[in-house]
Amino acid sequence: MELSKPKRIGLIVLIIATIVTVLLVSREPKFQGKLARAWVEDLTSDSEDSRAKAQQAVRELGSNAVPVLLEKLTTPERKWRETVAAGPLTNFIDVTTKSEARRQAKRGFMAVGGGAKPAIPELLKLLDDPNTAADAVQILKDLDNEVIPALLIAATNQESRLRAMVLVDLGYRHTNAPGVVSALAAGLKDPVPEVRSSAALALGKIPGSGESMVVALVESLTDSNAFVRTSAAQTLASYGPQASSAIPALTSLFHGTNGYQTNGLSPMVLLGQKMSAAQALRAIDPEAARSAGVPILKQTRPGYE
Repeated sequence: MELSKPKRIGLIVLIIATIVTVLLVSREPKFQGKLARAWVEDLTSDSEDSRAKAQQAVRELGSNAVPVLLEKLTTPERKWRETVAAGPLTNFIDVTTKSEARRQAKRGFMAVGGGAKPAIPELLKLLDDPNTAADAVQILKDLDNEVIPALLIAATNQESRLRAMVLVDLGYRHTNAPGVVSALAAGLKDPVPEVRSSAALALGKIPGSGESMVVALVESLTDSNAFVRTSAAQTLASYGPQASSAIPALTSLFHGTNGYQTNGLSPMVLLGQKMSAAQALRAIDPEAARSAGVPILKQTRPGYE
């Protein structure tokens, strides 16, 4: 029976794809005689033993596995995969679904660790695609501090949730590497409250940032968002006495007299804000805290907490 024109075209495309894939597979690196692609796919196996062996194999493959991992990360969803999966071409064509392939890629990058550095330029390109940006950021976050320049670029991503994720990660790296404090300072001015709050908290984890960031954080104490104000107070507490210039603003925050709107805020949010201001005042200057009416906590004897 003669095939219709669309089916003939589809068959030709499938044959060409098969030939190209076979050529690529023939050049693909192997470990213990098994293709890198096969090891990567075993990372999501139902067998715990298979997953453990695959993790070790991908770790050994290192940077040689990166091309396969990037391919998996960018796997599109194609309806013909289900048809091919039932046929004899499964040994040559990757029929993994998009979601499964991306899970394999993320687990593979975690296994490769530092060996994934050659992937950074491609991961940066994926930040421009809303379909791959979140996965790219997650993978970048798992790399060591050599990835910081890439994270600084990711901190300007168009999606606010990703900007917040990156700023939090920069904080947890506890490093004052070039550009980090500037990125967090910019985050304090972000139009989205979640990002501003993340930036404020992250600054408290950066060594040596106190002297330069007190003024900016004092401004954040009058932010329109209560969570941003609370985050700024918490970071000022971590700076201790070097944040003494923040005492007047913290005192106003403690008493609720700094001009922000409290209407509509829950009692718990207001209490958290007040407690953060009190904690900061105690950490910066206990005497100033006492003068402001902040209760001074009694120290308990060891063994009597």
